[in-house]
Parts: sequence; structure tokens; C-alpha cells
Amino acid sequence: MSEAQNAVRRRVRIKTWAYIVTAAFTLLLCALLFLIQSRITDYRDQIESQARELRTSEKYPNGLFVDSVPIGSLSYEEAREQLLTSLENRCTLMTVTIRFGQEAYQLRITPDMLRTDLDDVLKEAQEIGKDLSDYEYRDFMNQLPYYPIDLSLNVEVDPSPLEEEVRARAEALSTPPVNALLLSFDPTKPEFERFSYKKEEYGVVVDPDWLWDAVRSEILDRQDGIVEVRSKTIMPSILVSDLERSNAKAASFSTLLPKDEVLCENLQLLCERLTGTVLQAGETFSWKRFVGELTGEAGYHMSARPEYAANQTATTLMNCAILAGFDIRTHSPDPDMTAFVPKGQEAKVGGDDDLEFVNTSGAYTVLILKADMEAGTLTAEIYGRPAMEPYKVEIHTTVKEKIPIPEDAIFVPSADVKRGKVVRAAGQEGCILLTYRIFADPETGNEIAREDVYTSEYPSVPRMTYYNPDDDVPEN
Repeated sequence: MSEAQNAVRRRVRIKTWAYIVTAAFTLLLCALLFLIQSRITDYRDQIESQARELRTSEKYPNGLFVDSVPIGSLSYEEAREQLLTSLENRCTLMTVTIRFGQEAYQLRITPDMLRTDLDDVLKEAQEIGKDLSDYEYRDFMNQLPYYPIDLSLNVEVDPSPLEEEVRARAEALSTPPVNALLLSFDPTKPEFERFSYKKEEYGVVVDPDWLWDAVRSEILDRQDGIVEVRSKTIMPSILVSDLERSNAKAASFSTLLPKDEVLCENLQLLCERLTGTVLQAGETFSWKRFVGELTGEAGYHMSARPEYAANQTATTLMNCAILAGFDIRTHSPDPDMTAFVPKGQEAKVGGDDDLEFVNTSGAYTVLILKADMEAGTLTAEIYGRPAMEPYKVEIHTTVKEKIPIPEDAIFVPSADVKRGKVVRAAGQEGCILLTYRIFADPETGNEIAREDVYTSEYPSVPRMTYYNPDDDVPEN
């Protein structure tokens, strides 16, 4: 075979192998490209699957915080509960202290006072990265733990639930002034030691409107959490110095002592019982409350008509109270006492009858009663602030209404009347008396003012006809 033929054959073989190699390379490249495409598709599917899984997950991704509270791997409800717990813990540190002198009162902010955008922030956290492509979203989620995101809550406090408590605190801090009081009176001590007093106390008023505004501003402005209370001092209306200046004799009234020494002893016991009685301004004196019933156990002589001594003492004391300008609330007339005082100025006590008068002087008063055996007088004195000083006070009575004698006489059989004889007793007209007091100028005696005190009713006495029981009832 010639050399030319061999050369041709070599070229054919070379071309053939070239075609084979090219075809094989082409097939290999196609296979490689197919493999790469498959891998790319699988990777893309994997990314889409991961992104879909992340997008549809009900839990928040790791690396997500709200006000520094991690919510990663938590569901919406779990994250919400955790944030609420965090807010409750924060509330324990949110306090306002009301300071008043050495007192301190703490107000606590409770979770129900907080107004937040918690739900909006949690919904915002759910939407983070949702606008990215799947690849960007997956990459974003993978980097989130290393580059965390902290969302902020907008927290506001509504202090209105504390208003009632703050106003109540203002009321509790406010104290009314306390007037000085006369505690006791001892007539046996020297003049300047007879009276003992309770010192006055100054009051304090805290304005509830001001305190609420101050607390509210402190909460809303979130300052240092301390409110210093401002108060107003209220001065009492009666000071000890006022009482010491009111120790003058306001009124005095006397009646004559009876001749019976035992009866006078009962009067002396009543004087000891009542002397030193203190009536504060506006207080009512009641014989039943201050004296009560007279008994032998209390030392009274029951054989000497103790009720008579009680009525004379009450009569004397009542007239003294009238002169002092007091209001007589309750009294019962006692005709037996007209031997000591004019009709209309007597008083009866015991049983259902009581003597009541009110201290209207505006200050305390002290009752003093004394039976002066040598002078033969029973005297009642009232010490305190004189009524309408320096006027002279006089007691007067006048007939307000007459009560006529009944037309029909009363026939009474009596064995003391001889047969055939008739004893007639004339009746007595009754009346309603008005007792009043006059405030007069002590120098000229001219009337300045007049004031009604009370009325007394004295029933009329019917005509009585006495006859012997063995006789017929005589004609009227």
C-alpha cells in the first residue's frame, strides 16, 4: 500500500476519532449541563420550600425582640403573654410616692392602666421580610440571629383609675382643727388653778384637686416619682387663751333657803352634785342626764321630800340659765315654787318632767351652785362668756292667754259638812304665761332687745261644792 493511501487512511481515522471525541464530549457536556440544571432546580425548590416554611410558620424567627424581650420560636399568643408579663414586671418599678412630712404613701401603676400598641407591634413583627424574594427572605432569616431586630413598644399610662385613691388620700391627710376645751373645774383649788384645759390643735387641709393634678402630671411626665404635698393650716376658732379670757361670771340667780335643816342638807348634796358641771358650746344640759332620780343610797334624806329640794334647785338653775342667755328647751311649771320665784319662772323635775337648756354662748360654761346657810340663800352661778355683754338681763312674765273657769261646778260629798249645809269653793281662772327676757342698758335701764323664752300653762280650777253624803245633791 502506497504511502499516499496510508496518509489518507490516517486522516480518516483522525477525523473519525475527532468526531467520536467531539460527540462524546458533547454528550458529556450535555449530561453535565443536565446535572447542573437539576441541581439548580433542586436548590431552587429547596429555597422555595424553606422560604414557604418560614413564611407560613406560626412562630416568630429567632433574633426578633420587642422592647428587648426575645420572642423567637414563640407563637403570637405566647409572645403576647410574655410581653404582658414583662409589662407587669415593669409596673412594679413604676410608682409615685406622696410625701407629707414624715409620712410617705406609695401609689402603684397597675397593668390595666397601661395603653400600648402591643398587638400592632406583634403584627408588624409577623410581616418583617415578607416583601423579599424567597432567596433574600431565607438569607435574611439565616442572618437574623446574628443581626437581631428589636422593635419598640409605645407605652402610655392612663392614671385615671388612681384618681379616687388620690382624692381619698388628700382627705385622709386633711385634719380639722380642734378647739381648746375646758376639761374640769375644781372650786376647792386657788382661783388660777381651778380650770384645766385641753390645748387646741391646728387643722390641715390638702386640696384634692391640686394633689390629683400633681400626681397625674408626675405619672405622665415620668419624673422622679415623688410628690411633695402642699397643705394649708387651719386655725381653731377657740384657743386656750380665749378660754382663759372667758372665765367671767356670766349670770347669777338666788332663791331663799327653806327653814327645814334636813331639806337644806338635800339642797347641799345637789349643789355638790352639780357644781363644776362643764357645758361645751352647743351642749344641752338635762336634769335627767346630769342628776337623775334622788335616792337614799345617794345620801338624800327621803323623809324630807327630796323632790322639793330638786325642784328648788332646778328653778334656781333655770333662772340663772335664762339670765345667761341660754335657750330653755324643756321645762315644766311647778306652782309650789312660786314661794321662791314669780309665777312663770319655776321648774319641776323628776318622773316625766325634765329641765333642758342649751349652752348658746359660743364657748364653754361652768355651773356652780352653793347653799349659803348663813345668808340663807341658794345661789346658781354660770361662769363663761357673758350673754350680750355688757347688757343687763332681766326676766319678765306676761299673760298670753286666760283660761276661764268651767261653768259647771263639781259636787263632792264630804262627811265634814253638816247635814243641810253646803260649802262652796270659788274656782280659779287659769292662764298661759309667756316668760321673756329683756336686754337693757346697765346705765340707763333702757331696753335694747327682747327675747321670748318659753310659755307655761296653768289650768283653771273649777268651782267645788261640798255637801253631806246623807243629803241630796244640791243644785248648781
